[in-house]
Formats: sequence, structure tokens, C-alpha cells
Amino acid sequence: MKYVKYQFIALLAILAIITGITGCGNEDDPVITRVTLTYNTNGSTSGTTPTAMTQETGTTITLDAGSGFSRTGYTFSGWNTSADGTGTNYAGGSSYTLNSNITLYANWMAISTTQYTLTYNANGATSGEAPTAVTAEAGTNITLNAGTGLSRTGHTFGGWNTNADGTGTNYAGGSSYTLNSNVTLHAKWNTESTGTSNNLKLTIGDKTATAVLYDNATARDFKSRLPFTVTMTDYAGTEKIFYPDPKLSTEGAPAGFDPSIGDITVYAPWGNVALFYKDFGYSSGLISVGKITGGMEAFTVSGSITVKFELAE
Repeated sequence: MKYVKYQFIALLAILAIITGITGCGNEDDPVITRVTLTYNTNGSTSGTTPTAMTQETGTTITLDAGSGFSRTGYTFSGWNTSADGTGTNYAGGSSYTLNSNITLYANWMAISTTQYTLTYNANGATSGEAPTAVTAEAGTNITLNAGTGLSRTGHTFGGWNTNADGTGTNYAGGSSYTLNSNVTLHAKWNTESTGTSNNLKLTIGDKTATAVLYDNATARDFKSRLPFTVTMTDYAGTEKIFYPDPKLSTEGAPAGFDPSIGDITVYAPWGNVALFYKDFGYSSGLISVGKITGGMEAFTVSGSITVKFELAE
């Protein structure tokens, strides 16, 4: 009987040892945790919310690209940790590492609904109607009317200008224009060079001067653009200059001479018009297009001057 008793006690001891060993092994096993990423479409007006994702901590996932839902008047611009967009941003379709339970909110960017209107003014056209105004969203690139259908007796269409008198910014017909504000563009009219007179009238503030144009390709191009008003700046203490846009033709024109007081010239390499108020040595790049015949003193003042060039009556 004692023998059975001792066997029972030994069996209990063995069981206790095994239980202790097994218990120690469980404490050393790693604990597996899972975390969940939840999406919130944050005011979307159509589509469905992406499915939440539950993965082991540390798993790298690809965020939903935002293609299955939309919001009227807005474009999807990724995910944010705060509903008001003040948290951390994550691009749609980017990688994200799950380290804790988190909710990501759709980030929405308002679509611009600001619209502007470009209005055309025929500006003295004798036939044809002003092109239809164009209204489009801010930042839209439009192609300007080429002036087709418009005409003015004694003039040729020279594009569009922000001022009726042609003193503003020029835009060529058919060129690209970006709408960033309401604007009126006025037809720019160049005087046809069909007349025989090459006499000019130049108005400088309350002063006037007279000039004559020569007969060469550059002078004829100059004449075809009349009337126009430009700001002439002082250069080198010898001349007043301005830059025609586009440059004047220099085809077949003789270049190079000794300019003297009153000469109206074009410097071919740069394309600028220069009116000399002092004598100057020989220049191989100068083309002579005309000469001041009266009122030269108006050009001898210091600094910049505004000059209106037109054919004399």
C-alpha cells in the first residue's frame, strides 16, 4: 500500500515539473497584435467608402487612390489624419505603415468656379462686327480672334491692345491669351502706306516736331504701322530709342552711315529705333529711315519721353 502511495506522489511531482516547464514556454512566446485603418470619405457626394484594412502591426499597405468616390465642386487630394485637413497628409495610392489603429479622412480641394470675360472692341472698324465675348474659368488659355471679318478704311488690322489708343499691351491676332481677369481688347489699326506723303507729325507732350521718311523697306514698314505712341528712353547721351514689336523689316535696306542730329534710324542687330539728338560716329548696323525737319528741341530733354508718331495732314 505504501508502494502505491509513493508512486502516486512521484507522478504528481512529474506533472508539476512538466506544467512548470510548459508555463515558462508560453511566457516567452511573441504576442501578435493587429491594428485597423479605417477610411472616412469626409463629405463625398457619390461613391462608396473604401473597405477598412486590419493587418499585423508594422505591415506596409497601399492607401486607396480615391477613385471610387467624389464630391461635387471638389477634387480628391489624398488622405489626412484630421477631418479638417490640418493633420498629416498622405497621397492616394502611397505606401503607409500600420502601427496603430487610425482613421484617414478624404482631403478635398475646392474647384475654382471664378470666371472672367474677355470682350472685344472693334475700335473704329468701318465694316464687320466685334467678335463675340469669351467667358471662361480663371486660368483658361484661349485663342484670340484673328480679326477676320473686321476692316477699317485706310487701315490694316494689327492685332489687339489693352488700350483703345494702342498704348497698352499688344497681342497678335490668333495668339494665345490666359484669362486671369475681366479685360477688353481693342482692335489695333495701322495706317495703310498707300499715300504718297512721307511727312510725319510727332507729338511730345505739348510740343510738336516734324519729320520725313525715306523710301526703303524699313521706312515703309515704319509707315505702315502709323499712328502709334511709344515711350522713348535715353541711350548713351546721344539718342532716344524704343523697340518696335515686332521688329521692323530690314530687307534690302542700306545699313551703315554716320548719323547726325535729327536722324531717325534702326539698329539692325537689336531692332531698336534710334532718334539722334547728337552727332555720332559711323555704325555698320544702322539703317537710315528718316530725318527730323523741325522741333528737334523736344528730343533734347533728359530722361524718357512719350512720342506719338503719325502722318502729317
